[in-house]
Amino acid sequence: AVRQASCFRKYGEEADCRESENFYMIGFGVLEVILAQLPNLGKITVISVIAAAMSFAYSFIGLGLCIGKLIADGRIKGTLTGAGIFDGVTLESRTWDAFQALGNIAFAYCIAPLLIEIQ
Repeated sequence: AVRQASCFRKYGEEADCRESENFYMIGFGVLEVILAQLPNLGKITVISVIAAAMSFAYSFIGLGLCIGKLIADGRIKGTLTGAGIFDGVTLESRTWDAFQALGNIAFAYCIAPLLIEIQ
């Protein structure tokens, strides 16, 4: 996606900027085959450290993209109750939807330990 966005920025929106994902799929498959040879992934702390580092990296990438968008636009386009693109939706409806989303997250959080036990 980054390469495709760079291509569009460099050559324009009409440019043919298709990228093949075969290399990444093959690389992921090879990595899976290598990891499948390890005796017990549960006892390998390196995997957990890598996963935590990747999680932080994704968070910082998202934060950086948000800050970049803020700098490019010069202002925050959203509000605490949501972006201004929902003209036909009331404030009460958006607030209710936000509380429903928080309830879904809380419900999923309570079930997560059970799923670990099932595994």
